[in-house]
Amino acid sequence: MNIMVRRLKSEWAYHYSVWKSAVDWVIWLYILIPALIIFSYQYYALWIGEADWPNHYPLTFTWFIFFIISLKGTTRLFICDADVLFLRQHPSYLRAIMKGGIIYSFIRNILIILVIAGALLPLWLIYDDVSYERIATFLLFVTVFRMIYHLAKQWVALTYSGWTLFFVNMLLTIISLAIFNGALFSSSVIRFVIILILIMSLYALVKWRLNATWHFFDDCVREQGEKLKLSAIFIAVQGYKMPKRFKSHKKPRILFPDSDIIYSARTPSHVMSEIVIKYMLRNKSKLFTAIQLTIVFMFAAVLAPFWIKWILLPICTISLIHFVRSSWTDLTTHTFFKLYRFEKNTDTDLAIKRAIAWMSLPSVFSIGFMTGWAAFSPLLGLLVALVTVTLAYFFLIKELLL
Repeated sequence: MNIMVRRLKSEWAYHYSVWKSAVDWVIWLYILIPALIIFSYQYYALWIGEADWPNHYPLTFTWFIFFIISLKGTTRLFICDADVLFLRQHPSYLRAIMKGGIIYSFIRNILIILVIAGALLPLWLIYDDVSYERIATFLLFVTVFRMIYHLAKQWVALTYSGWTLFFVNMLLTIISLAIFNGALFSSSVIRFVIILILIMSLYALVKWRLNATWHFFDDCVREQGEKLKLSAIFIAVQGYKMPKRFKSHKKPRILFPDSDIIYSARTPSHVMSEIVIKYMLRNKSKLFTAIQLTIVFMFAAVLAPFWIKWILLPICTISLIHFVRSSWTDLTTHTFFKLYRFEKNTDTDLAIKRAIAWMSLPSVFSIGFMTGWAAFSPLLGLLVALVTVTLAYFFLIKELLL
């Protein structure tokens, strides 16, 4: 256990050094502090019942935030490659470290769930009139549910590979969603029964995890990835992708895995536009970051006061378009693209702008729609979205947003 504590301290010191080097005073001044001020204002308005926006949205979906966060993360074990020299020869020592990692993961899960529940508490108590008993039993269920899902996901990853792994993971997610729905919309008695069954299942999975030492090197790879996750996030924001030291399962591309053509007419402008679109869609880091930015901007548009929404809308739109355009900048530095005989002219410039527009405008539409919906109504939200998309496309083509 002492070894596990030392490794935990070392890892948190490393995370602190990464955070300190990546988040400087500019980020604090222009991003984090304004975000904290807006959140504090909205949180206070929720507690005193003055916020109006929760009345326009179904608050039932706030419970599913816990299902989404349950899909993320894993159960830590705090083992490393060097343990093969000594600790693996003494199973009791190795199990003690793994047990400490599981206890740490359990405590961390409780803290994460309590922080998110604290942020959502005024919505449940003031606007949805939910009882304390339902909140307490639901949070207990989520705590056990999240631990079970992480351990079950490890078992699946260590047992299957390839497309079988993909379909088993999908089946696990569907079953988990069914259990989550059953606990969420059932009575207190049924919820307690589900919790008891999950606790017994958790005991069996923890016992399996402590005895499953034959996957030692796969566990070491996963632990190393968890340790470097924060660094990988900051590096991915800059558009770089960290090379993986070992990949036990090759994951298929998300879209266009067989280089299917988008445009049937193979003109130079169409080929250029297709290259830009595929590069963005096949770059997992950029694609997920664009989705995350869209979601963050949508929430910002919903939570901001009325007059601030119309300041945030053009700022968010321009920021998103510039992020998508960074894919084109990265593509020009790619070794493969440098082998392509690219002649810059009016047609290719227009093709690049159209590709950026096709990748940007769905997110721009979503942000505009949520802004109009939060400010007025869904119908006017659709009108605001159409106007935002039209202006963004016009200014994009005219190079006023690039």
